[in-house]
Amino acid sequence: QGNFQKGMELSNKSLEIHLKVFGEDHPAVASCYQQLGNLFYDLGNTSQALTNYMKSYEIRKKHFGELSTAIALSYNSLAIVHQKMNKYKEAFEYYNKCLNIHLALVGENHLDTSLAYLNLGLLQKSQSNYDKALEYLLKAYQIRSSILGESHLATMTCKNKIGNLYEEL
Repeated sequence: QGNFQKGMELSNKSLEIHLKVFGEDHPAVASCYQQLGNLFYDLGNTSQALTNYMKSYEIRKKHFGELSTAIALSYNSLAIVHQKMNKYKEAFEYYNKCLNIHLALVGENHLDTSLAYLNLGLLQKSQSNYDKALEYLLKAYQIRSSILGESHLATMTCKNKIGNLYEEL
């Protein structure tokens, strides 16, 4: 609804309650930090977004280890904020870690894997690495079309990104 102030108030209250009930190192607290990171990112405060995403990651790592969907989510969020900060090397490393977790847990033909490829493709495109961008985007598209079909919105979004890349070329 765009009411970030109210969202921030409620998210901070939720974090406060979760900290009292569960303590500092609980997965539910990690989710609160993730949500705060999302809000700060939406507000353009990448520094605070990064701080909250890192807190969430550290808690999740303690509870789930490196090979979990929760860690993949953290890596994706960290990649997005690093990309926004024009720290492309770090963004690539986090996106790649996210991809590797998805490949290990759910395999190549899964929507989570497709999203990781899509994000890597868009990152490569933003740096004018068009060959690599096309490779990732095509993988994302192939996965989505095989799972969702050609006419699904998510598949068409991928196809559109590929079209935009060709247009730039």
